[in-house]
Amino acid sequence: MDKQHQQLFSECKAVTSTANNSSVIRTLVLNATPTCIPFVGLYLQDLTFIEEGNAVTLASLD
Repeated sequence: MDKQHQQLFSECKAVTSTANNSSVIRTLVLNATPTCIPFVGLYLQDLTFIEEGNAVTLASLD
């Protein structure tokens, strides 16, 4: 792979990193222009973990 493609791959890898709760991509989406279409998987992941993470808490309140 040539250096240009290696650099592009490294940038894509950094943006899609899941470190710190995907903070890089969240910051990029937050600062993007209003015509940005965000990666839906990130929000689906948040919704999944909200549901799964709070199930025990809600059950213990009953």
